[in-house]
Amino acid sequence: MASATTTRRRTKRAPARRRAPDDKRVRIVDVATRLFAHNGFKKTTTAEIAREAGVSEGIVFHHFRNKRGVLTEVAAEHGRGVARAMFEGLMPGEEPDVHRMLLGVFRHAEANSGVSSLLRAVEDPADHNSAQAAVRQVIIGALAAAFETWAQQGYINTERPKLAASLLFGMVEYALFECFADGEGENWREYHAECVQLIEAALRMPPE
Repeated sequence: MASATTTRRRTKRAPARRRAPDDKRVRIVDVATRLFAHNGFKKTTTAEIAREAGVSEGIVFHHFRNKRGVLTEVAAEHGRGVARAMFEGLMPGEEPDVHRMLLGVFRHAEANSGVSSLLRAVEDPADHNSAQAAVRQVIIGALAAAFETWAQQGYINTERPKLAASLLFGMVEYALFECFADGEGENWREYHAECVQLIEAALRMPPE
């Protein structure tokens, strides 16, 4: 029979704290980003990701189904980072500043060159395409929404915001690749200035 002291201790014992599911998902993505960048996508296993993230491998599969799913989310988070850098400090309804927006993109690319490199280095075409599609979907979606608003406000001139976003994203994506993959970012200011000039010309103001 338990003593009164034992009973009191059991009563006072605090319930075990549970981490939110979103916290586990974030940790998995953070760990996977680091491991993919350090070891490469092919050599990193889901078991290793789970161990480093402090979760079971089943939790990884529950959130992402497979390793490609993890990679896709790593890529999508990278895209969200680019979008945040692009629109940082821009107030709703404010006239777009292409120079400032692209400056955020180039600085983000420079600070996160490891993630960009790992996404380009994925060997399997299906994995590579899935990751690239995730990045494009996030960034083009953010740009298209902004372009539609700015066109309605008269700041830019385009009747096809999503198409314009897709084409301009492709140009900037190639410029970033050329600048940081081949040129190691040494001439990023020249790439930035040229992209600004081309985008401002493409999204010209309507004639007065």
